[in-house]
Order: sequence, then structure tokens, then C-alpha cells
Amino acid sequence: MKISFQQLCNHFSSKIINLYFNKNINQEFKDIKFITKNQNLFSEEILYVGKTSILIESTRTLENINLLLINDNNFAISDFFINDLNIIEMSINEDIFEIFNQARDLFSKELDVLNSSAALLNSIIKGNGIDNIVKAAAEILDNPIIIIDASYKILAYSDASKITDPYWKENIKRSYCSYDFIVAVKKMKSIQQGLKTHHPFEIVCNGSPIKKMLYKIEIDNKHVGNVIVLECNKPFTQRDEELIVLISKVIAKEMKKENIYRNANDLVYENLLLDLLDKKIKDQNTVKERIQDAGIRLDKKFVIIVFDISKYNSKGKYSGYLSDSIQSLFTVKGSVYYNDYIVMLYNIDYEFSIEDLFNKNIEDFLNKNHILIGVSNEFYNIMECHKYFEQGVKAIKFNHILNLNNRISFYNKIQLYDLISLTSSKINFKEYFHPIVLKLKEYDKSNNSNLFDTLFVYLKNNQNIQKSAKELFIHRNTVRYKINKIIELTKINLLDHEETFHILLSYKLMNYIEKSKDIQ
Repeated sequence: MKISFQQLCNHFSSKIINLYFNKNINQEFKDIKFITKNQNLFSEEILYVGKTSILIESTRTLENINLLLINDNNFAISDFFINDLNIIEMSINEDIFEIFNQARDLFSKELDVLNSSAALLNSIIKGNGIDNIVKAAAEILDNPIIIIDASYKILAYSDASKITDPYWKENIKRSYCSYDFIVAVKKMKSIQQGLKTHHPFEIVCNGSPIKKMLYKIEIDNKHVGNVIVLECNKPFTQRDEELIVLISKVIAKEMKKENIYRNANDLVYENLLLDLLDKKIKDQNTVKERIQDAGIRLDKKFVIIVFDISKYNSKGKYSGYLSDSIQSLFTVKGSVYYNDYIVMLYNIDYEFSIEDLFNKNIEDFLNKNHILIGVSNEFYNIMECHKYFEQGVKAIKFNHILNLNNRISFYNKIQLYDLISLTSSKINFKEYFHPIVLKLKEYDKSNNSNLFDTLFVYLKNNQNIQKSAKELFIHRNTVRYKINKIIELTKINLLDHEETFHILLSYKLMNYIEKSKDIQ
């Protein structure tokens, strides 16, 4: 139990009129005493409080001690002491006994934290795991505590009967946070800003009067979860802020020791998927064992489906609406919240096309709730989940860049654009545009026509007149006329697959460059 000189300076900053330092401003002391009359023996580990009028001549030569002095006789402190000391000088207007008591309170708080540390350490020594630590921490703070991981899975909580917050009562009943809850929390600016700091912070939700105090749990400088204290029993104090930091460190050590970054309570499949996404599983045998533990059957053909819920609004919907709806529409074992997306591993039959999955009910649900979906390519090695998760994210990203306005985006439809984006900073694609495309663009500009768009739609629809006319909203005879005009102008050979491929590729390059420029 020690207090530093710097801590004292911070505590009494509004009362200090002068500060004097020796070389060690972080000098610590373990007790506080009044300076007595004619005192000439002092310890470096004690803070001495007194009035300047009581100082005697022999104290002039003191070294490496810490003084808190009330200047009651216009004493020239800087001229009196021969050596540099740590001295806090206050005016005669300050009550020396009140100052002493405030300083003593700092020691009491440190002792309280020390005792709390001992209690938490004892809970670790008992070896009963994270639940025992949380129970001890809740008793110390006299308020309920909940521990969640970075994916909002509940790892542990104290006595549920003492949790009065309606949202957290529901989350604990489910053993996980609903997607609706997660979306609402992620949009709170107080949480967004608080998680960027290295200090505990308080929040109040619109739907609950219960104040919460949050602090990050970090392992090897990685944010792996949060400690949440609910102000259900007594108001928060500054001491609670100090203790929640301590609790976070203890929980982090226990999580690392037990290798539990996630809740394993009835969520074996979800944890398996999270570990696959994090590339934590290194061999196929471990995957097989985990699949057996989850009690599920997975065939060899998969896709990853990624849900972008950034525009989803949970207002007016019951807690759990989003997760229940996804479960009902997709009939899969489970989904997880990962990197701000909902992620689903979908197991499909060999003869089944993933595009057949997305019926009108799903499209209506996505439109109604402003949700976007990105679908990866099919794959066979379940250990490559992270790679195909990134494909799903890219499908959503390029849907936005290209302004496709599709609720469902398939990576195989935008794969070429992904390839283009990887090389766009190194290659001047304009040098690779087919001359016919450039010629049509110039012709349209001079003649107020749209032959450029007509050729693109015609090639995109495999040179089908009927489909092209429908997409262009013109008569099929008009399409024929325009195609003949293009042939006349450019001498294009529409039967030459190499040439038509080059032209179509040029269109895609031009489209990507133009749209990505708009985004930037």
C-alpha cells in the first residue's frame, strides 16, 4: 500500500500554491504523519504534514523526503532548504486537519484496492475458474458484473437475481446477446468513443435507467472482451473505476490460462465457426472432433453468407427478432457476430445451387430491414472459412462501389472487379481499353447517341436481341438497327470470341474505374 508524490499533486491540484521537486517525482511513501515539535528525524517512506512555523533549523539539510506544508508565516521555502525536496506548499487558509484526513483517505483507498486484489487473487488460487472470479468481483463492487467476449457472447455473470436491467436479464436468459441488441449497442456513440480509450467509462441506454460501467479486456494488446458493471445496488464511485481495471486484468489472465475467449455454454457450433474464422484451428482432426462435440453433420460443400446489418434499425422490434428471423429463413444450426457482420456457414448438397436458396421471403426480409448479403464462392475445405468470409465481405463492398443496388451479392459475379482492384494502383488500365469501345464513346459524345451502352448490354446478354431490348427499354428492331450501325462504324466481328471478350473486359474496367473514383 503506497502513494506516490505525483498522486498527491493530482489530488490536491486546486489547493497547491507552489510545488518543489527533487529528482524523483514518483517517490512513493507508505504512511502519513504530522510533523512534531523539534522533530529532526525523517523517513523517505513517510509523507509529513505540518506548518512552516514548526520547522526548525536542523531540517534545512534534509534529503529525499516528502513534505506537505501549510505556509502560515510567509515562509520562504525555496530559500530555507539546502537540498531539493518533494514539497507541496499550501496557503494559510487551508485547514491542516482536513488536508491530513484527505491524504489519509488516499491511503485508505489504496488499502481497499489492495484487499480487493487479495480477494481476487484468492479466487484464482482456488482454481474454480472465471465464474468464481466474477462472483468475488461482484461482492467487492457490491454490484452485478457481466463478462462478454469481443463477439458479444456472455462468458460469465454474477448472481442473476441481482441483475435488474431488463435487456441484460433477457441476454442472460438466452446465454448470448441478440443481434438486435448488438446493433443498438454498436450505434451508441458513448460506446464507440469509450472503447477507443484506455479508461473505464459509463453509459446509459435509452431503454433502461440502469447505468453501466465498461472496461476492455485485453490479451497481448488484443481486445478480446469487456467487463460490464451494472449500477443495480449502489452508485458508482471513483474506487469502482480503479477496481474494474484490476478485475479486467485478472479476468484476462484467467481467460488466457484457460484459453477461453468465448462462451462454450450451449454454443459449441458457434464457437467452432468463430475459431475457424479466426484461423485458430490448425488441423483437420481437431475440426472433426469439434464437429462431433457440436453434435452436427457437415457435408463437404460450403458457402459463407455475410450479413451487413449496419443500416438495420431494431426500433419497434422485439429483442431477438433479427436472430429468430435469420434462423427461420435459413434453417441452419447457427450464425455468429464477427467483425461487425453476422456470418453463417451454409452447408449445401452437391447438386444444389446456392442461388436457389434466396427466395422471395428472404428478399422481402432484406428489403424490409435494410440488410445486405454477400455470398462467397462454394468451397470444400472447412478450414478456409476466413478466406471465404472475406469473399462475402468483398461481394458487399463491390455491390456498393458499382452501385448495383442488389440486396444479395455473389462473389462470383464481382470476382473480376476484385482482381482489377488488386492491380489498379500498379497498372494504367486505360492503355488496355479496346479501340472500338473508345471509338463508340467519342461517337456518342459527338452525335448524342448511346451506341456505347447498346453494345455493352448486347454483349452482356450473350448477343440476345430480346433480352437486350427489354433491358434497354426499346423495341428489338431498334436494337438490331443500332447493332448494325455499330458494325458499320467499327467493323467489329461479333463472332470473334477473343475480340468480344476484350471489348466486354474494357467495359468492366471502365465501369470500375469510374465508380471507384466516385466513391473516393
